Amino acid sequence: MILKRTFQIVQTRLTGARKFNGASGRRAFLSLLLAPLLCVGCARPNATTGNRASKLLYVVVGDSTGIGLGARDGGGYVERLFARIKQKRPDSTLTNLSAAGATTADALARQLPRLDGTRATLVTVCIGVNDLMQGREAKEFAADYETLVAKLKQPGRLLVLANLPDVTAAPALKDVADESLRLRLGQFNKAIEEIAARHQVPLVDLYKLNGETLRSRPEFFSTDGLHPSELGYTRWAEAMWAVVEPAIQ
Repeated sequence: MILKRTFQIVQTRLTGARKFNGASGRRAFLSLLLAPLLCVGCARPNATTGNRASKLLYVVVGDSTGIGLGARDGGGYVERLFARIKQKRPDSTLTNLSAAGATTADALARQLPRLDGTRATLVTVCIGVNDLMQGREAKEFAADYETLVAKLKQPGRLLVLANLPDVTAAPALKDVADESLRLRLGQFNKAIEEIAARHQVPLVDLYKLNGETLRSRPEFFSTDGLHPSELGYTRWAEAMWAVVEPAIQ
């Protein structure tokens, strides 16, 4: 559209060229002719440069996996994901509100108030395993999770959710992972999926990522048999990056 409009302007000014006589007239005509072309040439690079220079203010809401518990080196999925973000947006900053043992109720009471003054442009939420392990009912969990997402969702902010990994595959839980736990895990993840769809928020499927492969891949768990290892967190970060990267582009 810009080029078409420029061509129309040039045609109009070519028609009026007859009015210009002599050297001074020709110079004046050329300056009028080139002006719209120069504008087209300089506008697009400025917009691109501004987009590349913009930074992300990344805030994490989560539990012990958010602080990388279980990893010996390199932190958890947060540090690995943020390293990729920095490659695209070097001036980006990270505020990690995650806490060991945190539930969705804890996130509402303690983490959300600390986020209010951050002006976050990217927020990831990975929480709920502690709700599951503490025996909370799926309806109670869903109510807190719904409130959390509703409060976090704001215009101009990218919000990314992650469902619960398949904790029943964890070596530390092999003696307690009965059918009841599997059923509640499914209910929790269904609630997260429905909330993400209702609020039109992207969802990272950690449950599918883990799946049955974890049962034959103990190296994806840390020595405590519950939290991810460095390899496990790398897989989480890759799955989250697949959602975050196209959004920040």
